Amino acid sequence: MQMELSERCEKHDRIKESVKMPFSNNYRYHCPDCGKDEEASRIKFDEAERLREYQSAINSRVENSMIAPRFRTKTLDTYDATLPGQKKALEAARVFVETTPNSPGMLFIGGPGTGKNHLAAGIALELLQRGKTVIFTELLKAVRTIKESWKKEEDCESKILKAFLLPDLLILDEIGVQFQSETERLYLTEIVNDRYNYLKPTILIGNLSVSELKIVIGERVLDRLREGGKIFMFDWESYRKFNHGL
Repeated sequence: MQMELSERCEKHDRIKESVKMPFSNNYRYHCPDCGKDEEASRIKFDEAERLREYQSAINSRVENSMIAPRFRTKTLDTYDATLPGQKKALEAARVFVETTPNSPGMLFIGGPGTGKNHLAAGIALELLQRGKTVIFTELLKAVRTIKESWKKEEDCESKILKAFLLPDLLILDEIGVQFQSETERLYLTEIVNDRYNYLKPTILIGNLSVSELKIVIGERVLDRLREGGKIFMFDWESYRKFNHGL
């Protein structure tokens, strides 16, 4: 039998413990404090790896969400809410995040530069952090995608429409800038109505006046958003105009 030899750990200045090797008469010498250090390092490495995987998954969801790079840093925390209307909209956005999917959606209408896209992007980023799926696109692009499917196989249009039903949240920007034909209104109504029936919220964003609203999006869509949803008028001065004096 091999004799046990004591060794001192230079790092921790203590005698190493002898440990008999399995299926052998040999011994190895081990410092318990070194073992604790190794375990702490392993835990730290595993945690860092989990964080990297988590961030990678978020980055992938953000990329797939189609949020424009300009808005990928626009969080709810950085939304400048000083006016009563801004504070009300921000609070509603936070409630929306916590209660999704128990709302048919929200409607942000008002002039350019008033923070509509910032608030919508903030909602999207919060949900993406929580593992939800989001699509953020312009209505005109959505309609163009559907129309392009006409050149392909017969069921392609239905597949495209179904794709807009899949994400946990759909955000359609530039409502009112599209061609405003009956076809566009029918597509918008079908998308919002299908998502409503499947308990999937939709956020619509547009530079519209109240009088234009019903004409552009249709009574049926408007009713869906009225029913438990939130309609907000962003009727304050443009941030861009205020900041740049334009």
